[in-house]
Amino acid sequence: MRPTALLALPLLASMAVAQPGHYTAYPIDDLHGFFGHWAFFGALVIMGAPPGSDEARCQELVLAHNLPANGALITGIEVSPHFLGQITYSTLEIRLGHSPVQALTTSFAANNPSPQLVYASSNQTINWSSTTQWVPFPFQTPFLYSAGSNLVLEVKKIINRGMTTSGTVSHQMQNGPMRNDLPTPMWAEGPLGSGAANAPSGLLYGGPPMLVRFRYANEPTLVIKSTPPGGTYFRLGATVTLTVQGNPGELFVNTIDVGLAPTPQLIPPINGFYYLQAIFNLMFVGVVGGGGTGPFSFTIPNAPPLVGTHAYFQSLTAGASITWTNAVDAIVQP
Repeated sequence: MRPTALLALPLLASMAVAQPGHYTAYPIDDLHGFFGHWAFFGALVIMGAPPGSDEARCQELVLAHNLPANGALITGIEVSPHFLGQITYSTLEIRLGHSPVQALTTSFAANNPSPQLVYASSNQTINWSSTTQWVPFPFQTPFLYSAGSNLVLEVKKIINRGMTTSGTVSHQMQNGPMRNDLPTPMWAEGPLGSGAANAPSGLLYGGPPMLVRFRYANEPTLVIKSTPPGGTYFRLGATVTLTVQGNPGELFVNTIDVGLAPTPQLIPPINGFYYLQAIFNLMFVGVVGGGGTGPFSFTIPNAPPLVGTHAYFQSLTAGASITWTNAVDAIVQP
């Protein structure tokens, strides 16, 4: 069945076989390849200086509304490089944890008081070879995410310098526009032997978060993309695509608002939290296709007063049950 638009917008006229299940992309489901950082998974080599990030402990905070509204089993993550190269890690560990903070502090324990080890490897070599592909890390121990909770992604790395000949390798960070409204990452990094991988505290980064996909076993999700005319996403005249991931044949409904509710709402019989301010400000209805996705695209009107508008979107799927997805957002650019 072909999706049908209900209302005009009131405010806006992998490197490996993909993992099964649905995913969210934080904060956008698009790879740009022109801005990155080395702290989480990369390496830093500056001419005439010793390698400066062979050890690191890093954290990134994802707020509850960007995660499945009904909770979910997280089965893996995906990231993508910016500067390419091959790295051998003596130690590479990924932890997740529910977080009590709304913005990261400089204390790893305060941000992530009950971390769960979900991925661990020794002497693993990764060829970070493409800026247009997501590199998957399937978890050895899936993480049960509790709806309504903020989530911390934590990475510890120690690079095997004897087996790593690449120079600087970095990973893509959110860009175009720079999102100063998003929680900033935090990390400690240093040369081999510095102990940075086990540091109790770190420094807050002045830039945006790393692009990351979270993979789930089943819950419905929503992702957002935009064509980047002029290198900037969500510009006037750009095409925005919202894609619901659910079960084939399910009905899906997209909603829109310009803000989040102060307190997320439960609206029986719909499962999960509704994060937007207005109730059912509908913009689109469709049916999830045979591939498990329901896309909807629209063009941002070429209307300068829209610049700066912060739009939020959340969807639901209706089949055997009715369930809210996560929310996604966009800030209109000139």
